[in-house]
This record gives sequence, C-alpha cells and structure tokens, in this order.
Amino acid sequence: MKNRVVNKHGFTLVELIVVIAIMGVILILALPQVSRIQSANKNKKYETYKESLESAAKIYIDNHSEDLFGNNPTGCVTIKYSQLKTDNLIKDFAEEGVVCSNDDETFVDVTKLNDEYKYSTDLVCYKGSEKIEYKDSDDADASVCENHGGGSGDCEGEECDPNDPSRPPDSDPPIIDIDPDNSGNKWYNAERINSVLKLKIIVSDQNGLNKNIGVTLDWKQLDGSNVENYKFNFNNDKLTNKNSKVSSLVPVDKIPNTSEATGKYQLTVSPDNSSGWGVQDALGNESIGKEGAKEYWIDNTPPTMDPKIKSTSTSYNALTTTITMNGKDNIALDQVYISNSDYEKDGKWQDYKNSISWNVGGKLDGGKRKVYITLMDSAGNKTKKTLEYTVYKSCTKTTSSNSDVTSCPSCGNAGTTHVVRTTVKDSYTGTVCSTSDSTVACNIPTCGPPAHTHQIGYVGTSIFNANVSWRDANCGNSHTTYRKGYCRTCYDHGVVVQCKSGGCLSGLPGGGWLSGSYNCPTAPYYPAIVPD
Repeated sequence: MKNRVVNKHGFTLVELIVVIAIMGVILILALPQVSRIQSANKNKKYETYKESLESAAKIYIDNHSEDLFGNNPTGCVTIKYSQLKTDNLIKDFAEEGVVCSNDDETFVDVTKLNDEYKYSTDLVCYKGSEKIEYKDSDDADASVCENHGGGSGDCEGEECDPNDPSRPPDSDPPIIDIDPDNSGNKWYNAERINSVLKLKIIVSDQNGLNKNIGVTLDWKQLDGSNVENYKFNFNNDKLTNKNSKVSSLVPVDKIPNTSEATGKYQLTVSPDNSSGWGVQDALGNESIGKEGAKEYWIDNTPPTMDPKIKSTSTSYNALTTTITMNGKDNIALDQVYISNSDYEKDGKWQDYKNSISWNVGGKLDGGKRKVYITLMDSAGNKTKKTLEYTVYKSCTKTTSSNSDVTSCPSCGNAGTTHVVRTTVKDSYTGTVCSTSDSTVACNIPTCGPPAHTHQIGYVGTSIFNANVSWRDANCGNSHTTYRKGYCRTCYDHGVVVQCKSGGCLSGLPGGGWLSGSYNCPTAPYYPAIVPD
C-alpha cells in the first residue's frame, strides 16, 4: 500500500482574505436594510400611538357629539390631549423618557361635513431635547376653512374653495350686542351698573359659536378726557349649540370704577383677536368689526356730609331731635338712610332732605345714643357717618307742690287733722318723679250765728259778757255781739237794743218804749239765734 499525504496547515492567507472580503460585502449590503428596519420599527411605535390618539378622539366624539356640535351638520372642534386623558381614553407614551402630552402640539382636529367626521392628528413628542414629530399628510385638509388657529389647538386646513359644494352655505360672522344699549339718562357707578342696570355683552350665531370667545371693551369719555380699554374672555370651553349665544354681565373691574372716572362714556365692543380668542362661529366665520358706541353715565365719586344732631327742646336733650345733613355731591344727592341700630338696618331709605326729624329711641335715662347715617347720591355711591348724642336723665331737675288729700271742715273742733300730699315733678317734662303724704293739724275757727253788731245789754244791773269775738259760719268775718242776756219777752216782740226791768227799749225806727208789761227775768236768756 501507498502512504497518503495529509495537509496539516489549514486555510491559506489568501483563502482567509477572500472569506473576509465576502463577509464585508455582505455586511455593506445588509446595513441599509437594518437601518430601514429600525426606522420602520420606530415609526411604527409613533404611528401606533397616533392611531391610539385618533381612536380615543372618535370615542370622545361619540360621548360628546351633542355638546360639541349640537344639531349642526357641519362644524369643527379640537380635542386636546388633556381632554382625552381626563376621560381616561389615552395613556402616556410607553417608552421611558418620551413625553407626548403638550396640548399645543398634540391634539386631534375633528371636522364634521354633512354629518361625516374627518380626523387630523398632530403628534409631537420629546425624548430629552430631541423633538419627534409625527403627522399624517393624508388628512391635512380635513377641516372646513383656514385660520382655525393651527398649533394653538383649533382646526387647521386649506382655504375653502367658494365653489366647493361642501363649503358651508353660511358666511355671516357672529353678532356682538350690548344690552341695555344706554343708561336711560341716569347716573350709575360701576357696581350699580352691574347689579341694577345689568350691563351685558351678548355674542350669538345661528350655526353655534366656537370656544374661547374674547372681546375688547373700549370706554371713551365723551369729553375725551378719559379712555379705558379692557380685555374680556367668555371662557366658553366647548362649541355651543346651533342658534345659541353666550352672554355675560360685564364685571365691575371691566367698568370705569375709580373716583376720577366720572362722566358720560361711550362703550364699544370688538373681537379680541390679539389674544387668539376672537369671536368666531362654528364654521370659522369671524367678527372683525366693532359694535357701535352706546352711551352710559358713570359716577364713582361718593357724596360728602357733615351731619349734626340737636334736641328739639331748648332746655334739655330730648328723645326727639333734628338732624342736619349738610350733604354735597358732584352730581346730585338722592336718598338717606337713618338707623339707631346699624348702617342700613331696621329702617328705610327716604328722599334726601337737609333737615330731618329723628327720635333716638329709648327712655330719658341719661345714656348715650348712636345714630347711623348712610347718604347716597343718584349714581349709587354711599357715604356713612355716625353721630353720638347723650339724652337728658329724667328727674335730674325737679319742682314740688302740695295738695290736700282730705280737706279740713269749715269749723269744728280745734284738734281736727287732715292729710296733705306732696308731688315732685320733672321741671322739663312734667313727669311725676315721686309723691309723699303727711298729716297736718286743721286751723279751725270758732263758729257762731250770722253776723250782727249789737249794743251792750243789761238785765237789771248786771253787765253781760259783751264784745266777744266770734266767727260767722257763713262768711268767716269777725263780729262783736251779744252772746247772752236777751229778755225773752222783749225778744219775742222784735229786735232788742236794751232790756231793763219792767220794760224793753225798742230798736224799731223812732225808738221808744214798747207798751205792755214785760216780765224780764234777772237771769240771762240764751236764744238759739240772733234775730235779723
């Protein structure tokens, strides 16, 4: 047998070079394909997330279609990323470090044309500082008209072709109105315009209104000395229904409200396009003009007053007073409110008068009273002041007088008593302060017969007690008369002047002795009464 020779050295260098060259060619040919595969995988992630956004928007439309479009067959709305997140319709991008939740860059425009919906999705994500933007070009013309705001979140698209049958038939912009259109030749301050006049801005459109309507209020004083400009947003977050309107009272801070802002103003209202809100209907038609000027009379300067209070009595501080207002105002004074308890409480408004009668209430107890005064001008501006007043304390100054409770008899026993009442009264008001009773002895005179004066009479040689003072019960005058010593027989024949033994001296005209025998006793006779 022949021995076989075996090669024990492997591949030659040439062979190795050939193999490496072949592998390099294969790698060069494969790299683009790998890159394309990687890029496709990356785009697939964002395309899938974009499709998730659009699917979420469709569910959102199903849930909110009536709120967003009402009964309109045509319209355009933007659904923000945050709205989808609030309704739990979307989750954040799954890859760590990637953020796609900016409302200004990630949103879905939904256009309704003849009851059919089209969707256009903008997806912008960030991975660190790297911006990843993904948009479909196929649905870029989905919206109704141009200038829906673009990246601000409103619908975006190409300009409408006037001959396009899908173009909405209505091109009238929303109507801006002011109600009421003037102040009715009356003055108002800023607060009263809001509460009484109820100045309102109204925006309406037959196709419904787009969201975030904003206007500019221009207040120009008629004499040109003051111009004020304010921005005002209705903050309507969703499209309003067909034939609908938004309206709002003008806030107080959007009305000239400083003390210097007094005069006749003209108000004009125009769309606030500078803020990106504007006044736009559901079809994208925008109001660009101004609502005509309306006249309002505004006064924010409160009145002044220097009130005084004075008693109606010149002697003491009575409960009834006179309040002098001394009010002044740059326009006109209107009404005043006076109360004993607090400002504008437990009373009523009354027409302004410089002098007003007022009762401070309570009793004359010497206490202090407070009177609360609110003065209002014709524009509704108010000024408040408090007055203090101390009333008189009753029975501080008094007088007293006595009066009989039980009178003494005209005559009787000297030991008789009677009761006298002493009354103490207030010197100013006449009010009885106190009474007291005391027992007083009567000063009763001695009483006697009717008043006559007689001469001294005798019986025999005896002189009777004569010239005794006594008091007449009828007239109270003092007399000197006989109280005893009459001769009965003489007495029976008339008035006796003298009585002697054996005869009587007549007191008749002409005098002389009476005829007849008269038996005059030596003892005196006491008649019951003295004859007339």
